[in-house]
Amino acid sequence: MRKSSLPIFVVAMLVASNAWAHPGHFASATFASGCAHPWLGLDHSLAAAAVGLWASAQQTGSRWRAPALFVTSMIVGALSGQAFGAPPIAEIGIAGSLVLLGALLLAGSRLAPTLSLAAIAVFGMVHGLVHGAEAPAGAWPAYLAGLATGTMLLHGVGIAGGHVIRRHVPRLWPACAIACSVVGAWLLATT
Repeated sequence: MRKSSLPIFVVAMLVASNAWAHPGHFASATFASGCAHPWLGLDHSLAAAAVGLWASAQQTGSRWRAPALFVTSMIVGALSGQAFGAPPIAEIGIAGSLVLLGALLLAGSRLAPTLSLAAIAVFGMVHGLVHGAEAPAGAWPAYLAGLATGTMLLHGVGIAGGHVIRRHVPRLWPACAIACSVVGAWLLATT
């Protein structure tokens, strides 16, 4: 990885707006609106990038386990949310997931990978519940495919950013972890 990748990672995180996991933000349920959502919602973009950061610290052969698990759980949660709705506490779960993702980043290898992966699966499920319950009506499969694609792209940004950070500016790693938790705490306070 080159140092020039770090500005791309930073810009991707800065263009995220407030959470858009609420109805009415998109005129229709299209692939494009689903793909854009993870990039435009602060909660989703930060969670997806944090999962990618965590994955970047894993062994080469297992780096895509966490992103794949997050997206799979998110899809299952979205289908459940679309069918049954999401409990009111799910928004708190999303904000709490950011706090805990920051803690996972700080803990690093001190936690068993299976425990971290289980937590990541739960976080994906909670994100999916809310997005499924509040997704626009219409071409739901296209929206869901876009949501999964956009999320995986953000995981890739997190993985690339994690490689750059660990190789060139390792002191930035704890700052990223703390920032994730602080944003989650802020969202908890404002939910």
